[in-house]
Amino acid sequence: IIFININNEKKNNLISEKYVQAGLYLTVDNKEKSKDLYKEIIFSKNKFYSTLSLYTMLEKNLEKDNNKILGDYLTLRKYARARRLDNELMAKTMTGLNWVYKENNEPLRWLRGFGMNIINENPQLKSFLQKHALGNS
Repeated sequence: IIFININNEKKNNLISEKYVQAGLYLTVDNKEKSKDLYKEIIFSKNKFYSTLSLYTMLEKNLEKDNNKILGDYLTLRKYARARRLDNELMAKTMTGLNWVYKENNEPLRWLRGFGMNIINENPQLKSFLQKHALGNS
């Protein structure tokens, strides 16, 4: 699991560096190199940078072929469908946490504090939850 997390972190860093590079190419008006990097990022299926890259390509009008734009969009749609269960689980968890922290009765406050103490005292559990919240699990 540690190897997978390190590998995911390296991939995320590489993708973020490519995104910055693509932006630099745009700055010096090298649209073709920029477009190539954005395409590469889109096909990496990185949760954040893929969508951002497609948006930037559309905003800067880097791709003229509507069929290619639609293909990039469909690639991201497939990825979104594959992540639907994760996203729904996260939304339900957030709704539950909102309810737990909104309620202010004594037994629930005690239970909430007890649960947070368990998480704080267990570094492995805390790390897992943090990485899962960031999408690195």
